[in-house]
Amino acid sequence: MSQQDTKDSTQSNQDGQVIESASATTSPDNAHSGNTAYIITVVALAVVIALGMGLSGCISSLATTALKHALSDYEGQSQQGLGSSGSSQYGYGYGYGNGSSSGSTSGSLSVQDSLQLNLSVYGETIDSNVSASDYSGVSDDVRTYARSIIKLDTAQNQEVVSHLDAAANASDPRSDIEAAISVCDDTLSQLQSIAVPSGTDGTTIATDAQDSMQAAQKRWTALKAELQLLDTTDDVSMTQLEKADQQVEQATQDASSAITTMLADSASNQR
Repeated sequence: MSQQDTKDSTQSNQDGQVIESASATTSPDNAHSGNTAYIITVVALAVVIALGMGLSGCISSLATTALKHALSDYEGQSQQGLGSSGSSQYGYGYGYGNGSSSGSTSGSLSVQDSLQLNLSVYGETIDSNVSASDYSGVSDDVRTYARSIIKLDTAQNQEVVSHLDAAANASDPRSDIEAAISVCDDTLSQLQSIAVPSGTDGTTIATDAQDSMQAAQKRWTALKAELQLLDTTDDVSMTQLEKADQQVEQATQDASSAITTMLADSASNQR
């Protein structure tokens, strides 16, 4: 081998070594790097995780705070007993200051605030619990009698609600409340003028008709008593008002039940 060939071979080997040492995995520098790269990687990951947890905790804290405020606002609204649906602007079924129609409440409210409660008069009449199918097969005179009671009850109830709506927005609600009480007196008077079904003396229908009339009268007597609690310049006891309203609700359901019983008996007699 010539001297030139030897020189070329040596130069080739050196060139090969340079190419190999440029590899990331075979670089001599890596042999001296130790665990430093791994430590840096772990620390970086730990920082990212910590930041993520901190941000998550911050978001969670904000969400919890927002939820607490929302619940606080809801509780404040329900303590006012305000409704959101029903036949009048006040709705029905939320109860007396605690968001439940079956709960009890102590303390008192002004007359205007009391009128914001979901009183039974705002959402229920005798007709509410009597369906069209209940009239099927009923004799004409009994049907007319039942509808006369229900028609009067519904119309007068709307009149009472109108007066109470006006009272709730008046600086002095007493005149409107007293007008509502007068409607109760007028209703009781008109109920007495409704003639009982003819040809029913001594029959079950006669008893049913009497029970229906008495139940309707009891409803309007109970409603009048409740309105009289509001006819005051003083605050209204929530305990007394709740009790009075429950009596109105029960009397309304009893009147509906009495009329549906009369209708059912009449339909049975027609078969």
